[in-house]
Amino acid sequence: MSGTCSSMHSASSTLLRRFPRRPLTDCGLHRQRGGRTWTASTTQSPGLGSRRRIRLMPLGGSITYGSKSSDGNGYRMPLCKLLAADGHAVEMLGSRRAGTMAQNRHEGWRGFRIDQLQAKVVQSVSSFSPDVITFNAGSNDCRQQYEIDTAGRRVRHLLEGLWAASPRTTIVLSTLVRSADEKAEEAVSRVNEQIWGISEELVAAGRKLVMVDMHVEALGLEHLADGTHPNDEGYAEMARIWYDGIKEAELKGFLL
Repeated sequence: MSGTCSSMHSASSTLLRRFPRRPLTDCGLHRQRGGRTWTASTTQSPGLGSRRRIRLMPLGGSITYGSKSSDGNGYRMPLCKLLAADGHAVEMLGSRRAGTMAQNRHEGWRGFRIDQLQAKVVQSVSSFSPDVITFNAGSNDCRQQYEIDTAGRRVRHLLEGLWAASPRTTIVLSTLVRSADEKAEEAVSRVNEQIWGISEELVAAGRKLVMVDMHVEALGLEHLADGTHPNDEGYAEMARIWYDGIKEAELKGFLL
């Protein structure tokens, strides 16, 4: 037993040494360009109830990574801007980096199915113990037509693994965005139905989970860059949906 604990501590320490904490700014929106500092603008939005520090881990596949966004930030930058506009100190967490934003850490794994994410993200969640995870995964399963009828079971298994690694964490779980590919979209609809079902079960079981819907008219095919990944407008809409989910989590008393 002691050997196992020592091994886990060593792995955690190694990960934290690789990704040391950096001073918080307005969600890391300050970057150096040509020796000068610039600050991304923020727009005021209906705020969360009280200013707080939010340690946020975006988790999923290539959409979480920010693929096809013009700056590589995907939804992460606009979500940070919404939270920073409320006065929150946001720390982005993860073992990966992508995009132009200063705090560009995340757990977005391009091309990975739900089952493949398990081995990549659980250790990171254990090490960082985020306040909130924004979870969007399953689009790659749909594109690959991989065991669609049991996708919900895989989502639940991964969610339970994340909570086992960090029981304090609140998960904002989303349905999958639309796909322009007819066969993939049919799979998306089936997976989304399963995700709704498991979310109801987990909420009934008292889990710290908030469900949000990304398969909406406001995030339609015209908001996709390549039929799969959102364009900048689509990512901005995703950010608004995530933000509403985080607000709901606070109203439920999950963000302590």
